[in-house]
Amino acid sequence: MINILFITHSFNKKGGIERVIKLKTDVLSNKYKCNLLLLYNLGVIAYNLKSNIKIFYLNKKIKRVRESFLCNILKMRSIIKENSIDIMIIEGRGVNFIPLLLKLFFDIKIIFCDHGSLDGYSSTKLTFKQNFCNFLDYFFIKNLADKIVTLTESEKYNYINKIGVKNEKITNIYNIIDDDLFKNISDYDCNSKKIITVSRLDFAKGLEYLIEVAKLVFAKHPDWQWDIYGDGDKKYKNKIINLIEQNDLQNHVILQGNRSDIYDLYQNYSIYVMTSRYEGLPMVLLEAKAKKLPIVSFDINSGPSDIIRDGIDGFLINPFDCQKMADKICELIENPELRQKFSDNAHGNIDKFSKEKIIKQWCDLIDSLS
Repeated sequence: MINILFITHSFNKKGGIERVIKLKTDVLSNKYKCNLLLLYNLGVIAYNLKSNIKIFYLNKKIKRVRESFLCNILKMRSIIKENSIDIMIIEGRGVNFIPLLLKLFFDIKIIFCDHGSLDGYSSTKLTFKQNFCNFLDYFFIKNLADKIVTLTESEKYNYINKIGVKNEKITNIYNIIDDDLFKNISDYDCNSKKIITVSRLDFAKGLEYLIEVAKLVFAKHPDWQWDIYGDGDKKYKNKIINLIEQNDLQNHVILQGNRSDIYDLYQNYSIYVMTSRYEGLPMVLLEAKAKKLPIVSFDINSGPSDIIRDGIDGFLINPFDCQKMADKICELIENPELRQKFSDNAHGNIDKFSKEKIIKQWCDLIDSLS
């Protein structure tokens, strides 16, 4: 039996990577021996994994790389050797450096799965040190990973064109859509006057744009409400709170915090909106689509156009065009028949994210390396 070690940062938050690992290992552990290595033990496991999945930790708390580098290499080396690991699957760029270096010491196959976007990594002004670290990242990924997995076709070609990865070394595999999303789906509520966004509160999610869009929408439709679910960076959260207050939107844009029952909440809303600066393949759009909500999203490089069919089940907006996004949201608000049409069409292209299809692609990839 092939012995696989999944590697990620931590597993104490109900984020996208954590959910994807949970969904993949639930099925892959029926065919392969699956293990999970976490760089840090930051609290209670967010998702219950199957009992046959062994969990390892490298550190009890977050440490600087230079403080833990040698120790982490030795610990990871020991885990790989003692557990006869055949394949490492690195989940996300934040944890790839040490596992890729170990390729120099072990005859082990490595799959690197990027959950983000190359555009996102370069979206802010970087220091010399950050640029150098990015250069090392790209060099090691390109030369030491046996296979690279991106979440979308466009991101695959980003790797080929920007980093020079060979076509035969890279593939794209979508994230799995959770079967639980299809439980207890109620009829679309055309009478709801509520918009929903589910988002980590940080720079990548572009909530400043959301506030700008909301200001334009509520000037026309003050009887509507926009709820934001999620938490994150305190400094960024305070910035968003200040923007809400400065634009007198306290009664319209509501920060609802984290909720464990988010799947059940979608049915209370009429429209889903995403204003992210960059994404890999946004799980929240898959959730909204499964729950049959019309979606309005910026058409950033990776993700939304793989999920939304413009004019069929939602609207794709040129990135950061707040006026256009507000216009399209208002068009949906003012046209319940169009909202109902988009809702009826929501499941039209959802099969490509099915568990059966995605797991088969992963099995084919894993088996090709054995």
